[in-house]
Amino acid sequence: CTLIRPTFGSRYSLSLSLSLSVCPQLTDFWFKCGSQAIAKANAKAGQPTFMYRFSHVLSWAPFFSKCGLPAQCANRVCHATEMPFVFNFSPEENSHAPAEATFTAGEKVLARNFGDYWTSFVRSHNPNGAGRTAWPAFDDAGRNSLNLDLEIKAESQASICRFWDTIG
Repeated sequence: CTLIRPTFGSRYSLSLSLSLSVCPQLTDFWFKCGSQAIAKANAKAGQPTFMYRFSHVLSWAPFFSKCGLPAQCANRVCHATEMPFVFNFSPEENSHAPAEATFTAGEKVLARNFGDYWTSFVRSHNPNGAGRTAWPAFDDAGRNSLNLDLEIKAESQASICRFWDTIG
């Protein structure tokens, strides 16, 4: 932690709980920075490249146990927790959704935006379209992505992965 503390301050806590101390570091190193390494190579090859970070905690926590996902993801963001939004998994929009599944009004908008971004990308290799927050293309200089939450916004987390790039 002597390397990490001066760079990130309190981003990575020193805690008696292993999961609170190590999980954020592993998440950044493996998921975030591993994905950025692939995106960097893809963009360098001239391919349209777009990254996102999903940061919304689903309001309907039983979704995870109903779908066989880990219970610890019920009140936090975990890998693949965006899937109900990607496929608009609410009973009003998807006949396969459990009848008791509900999205808040904001989550319904988020799910519609997800569908619109994905559909635009499939059609044109560009997720952007009228009426949505612009999704910046990824490049190594800015390492920009889109933060998908009830408030959708562009962001850069370049400093996090530049640190991890230096140590392997």
